[in-house]
Amino acid sequence: MLKQYTHINRREFLEQSLMAGATLALSGMLPGCAGLSRQQLPEIDYRNGINLRNCNIVDVINGKIINNGSIMIRNGAIDLILDHDPYHSYGATEIDIQGQYVLPGLIDAHCHTSMPSSMQFKLSQLMTNYRQVQRNYIQLIQSGVTTARDMGALPLVLKKMISKINTGQLPGPRIECCNAVTNVYGGHPDISLKDVSFLAPLMSSFTGQSNLWYRNTKELVDKFKDNVKGASFVKLTMDKISILCGKASIPSYDQEDLKIIFRLANEYNIPVVGHILTKYGFDRGLKHGLHSMEHTIGDALIDDRDIELMAAKNCAIVPTMIMAQLFATEEAISSLPPQYTNDYIINELNIRRDFIYTHHDDFVEPAIHSANLESLKFYRKYGCENLYKKGFIQSKPGIFFGILRYGPQNLKKMFDAGVLIGCGTDAGVPFIYHGMIWLELEMLSRIGFSNQDVIRFATINNAKILCMDSQIGSIEKNKIADFMVVKENPFTNLKSLRKPSLVIKEGQVVFSNTGRVSLMQV
Repeated sequence: MLKQYTHINRREFLEQSLMAGATLALSGMLPGCAGLSRQQLPEIDYRNGINLRNCNIVDVINGKIINNGSIMIRNGAIDLILDHDPYHSYGATEIDIQGQYVLPGLIDAHCHTSMPSSMQFKLSQLMTNYRQVQRNYIQLIQSGVTTARDMGALPLVLKKMISKINTGQLPGPRIECCNAVTNVYGGHPDISLKDVSFLAPLMSSFTGQSNLWYRNTKELVDKFKDNVKGASFVKLTMDKISILCGKASIPSYDQEDLKIIFRLANEYNIPVVGHILTKYGFDRGLKHGLHSMEHTIGDALIDDRDIELMAAKNCAIVPTMIMAQLFATEEAISSLPPQYTNDYIINELNIRRDFIYTHHDDFVEPAIHSANLESLKFYRKYGCENLYKKGFIQSKPGIFFGILRYGPQNLKKMFDAGVLIGCGTDAGVPFIYHGMIWLELEMLSRIGFSNQDVIRFATINNAKILCMDSQIGSIEKNKIADFMVVKENPFTNLKSLRKPSLVIKEGQVVFSNTGRVSLMQV
């Protein structure tokens, strides 16, 4: 039986969201992880480095396995890779991997780490949301994700969490971020601050603004220059159609604004990425030269010429196909329209149904998942077209059914044309919980990509998209020593990635499935 919730209107949602964010921002005053249990890690002497022995090393670039190899780590970096046991330990601590498979740390190239995967907020659940945001980082690292690209939410909260990670107060991956989303006033995500009470300015001073929302050219230039400080990339939202039930068109950039944005980005030597769900957004992004497209489109098949141009312009894509699956809301419709009745979509909807109606306490606070389930009833109760004016924030399922229809073919054509494909989850939105990157990997496999390709998407390809491929993304000499260890060969069993036995970040063990490692006597 689902717990009953008192649902709130849009004004209350926004006000309480900011209050929750303020709680998160002020959480630095709370000790430790505020009730979260931290794993007791084994005591390891890292002073002279560590050697990983008896490894099956996963070469993601060439799609091969180096059997019975060893990896020597010094000062947090890969010093030497051997296809045999080292003849000498050189004073290093030796860890016996026991024939398991060592991959580079995974990268989630599209997520929202300061969001609790909920669109329902109650004052009584502020600490639940706070716990969940902290859990996001722990769950990422425990799933083998050692690097994440945060696509925007609460910049000041994120800054505090990054500080906790960097000072060892909170386990988590390294984070690349965009600060606020660079968008015109009223653009996606189109929830207006006018719906928030007089407390909004106070609360946002604690959380930071999620949207740049400029109103004129001067504001654009001034806010852009401030927003890029400490950012790794600039995020745009290229569509002119709202994804929210009950809303239609939304403001989008004019051509002059886009010229200014790309000129400033070039001056600051910072890549520009774009949220895109429609052909309109795709065409604009392609014209102006996005570094990567985020998500994929749900209203058209892309013709070969456009895909060839995308490849020629070195525009990558992070498709987040799991978002399409989980947001293709069957609960909103009485029957499946005939255009969505192919075997692939029906299978994905069956997988979706099994997933959302299962408890996932290892990845989300139970109250949050229950509230997400409860919100699905709004579609039938009020009708999608009435939800916004009733004060409920829900997405239009038709957009995401369209991605399930067109996305696989578009992605396969991109792959064949040489477009760089990455891997991201959009975790932080409802039903997509941090640490479940395997959902996206397995869905990409069902589309028809090989396990080698899928793993490449989440490692070296993502590293290239993040402009960090000289540092991470593959197991190579002098790269940062980020690894995940799994029991079975992921090239033959992708599901082995669901439960890493060991995670190493920057040459140190940050997670052990058993709470210990096998240290060798030398």
